Amino acid sequence: MKRQIRDPLLVILILFISLFSAVLTAGILLTRPNQIPIEVPVRLNSEPVSFKSESGALIKGSWIQGQERMPGIILMHGVRANRSALFSRAELFKKLGYSVLLFDFQSHGESAGKQITFGYLENRDAHAAVNFMKRQLFNSKIGVVGISMGGAASILGKNPIAIDALVLESVYPDISSAIYNRIEMRMGFLAKMLTPLFLLYIKYILGINVSELSPVKAISKLLYPVLILSGTEDAHTTKEETQRLFNAASE
Repeated sequence: MKRQIRDPLLVILILFISLFSAVLTAGILLTRPNQIPIEVPVRLNSEPVSFKSESGALIKGSWIQGQERMPGIILMHGVRANRSALFSRAELFKKLGYSVLLFDFQSHGESAGKQITFGYLENRDAHAAVNFMKRQLFNSKIGVVGISMGGAASILGKNPIAIDALVLESVYPDISSAIYNRIEMRMGFLAKMLTPLFLLYIKYILGINVSELSPVKAISKLLYPVLILSGTEDAHTTKEETQRLFNAASE
């Protein structure tokens, strides 16, 4: 009789340990640095730049000088990507005469860093990028295009970045939704079970309060124009989640 009771408990324990180990492994893989050399196309006519961030990293980027008195555009890439993903966008803005800054967030591309933090430390890089552009373009207007984590990084933190306009593309409303969607895409119904374990990983392994990874709460602080974009077939950030972000923004 005792054996019949113990066996199911043992199975449940083994299952839990296996799931936790899988989450821990996946968490390590997702948050470890994704640093690679970047080869910038000659057609961009850019120059390499670097600047310090309060994330503790030396941030590497590319600067494209635009036409005189034209605004500047800062392009912010998504998680586990780098500035090379934005070369075509940079070329578009360059042709229109804008000055453009592309950079690698901490732990991405050529920038230093120890862990990817889904916008937490990257927010400090976003502030550093804006400050860099202000030194380059004194008294000029600045716009930011932030994709996924890049968009989250632009609005998280205690104070919004001081810019004139913002484009948010496929930005998650909160980290719980982001994790759930990505697990559900790959593992279906297990998302309900694994998402809380991932949130524990973020809280206790990365040392980040998950409430601080909530663009839907932060967006109401923005006092400049915001354009919010996503695709109806985007399973990473759904139409409904994008609508939540839009509804939370100030007019």
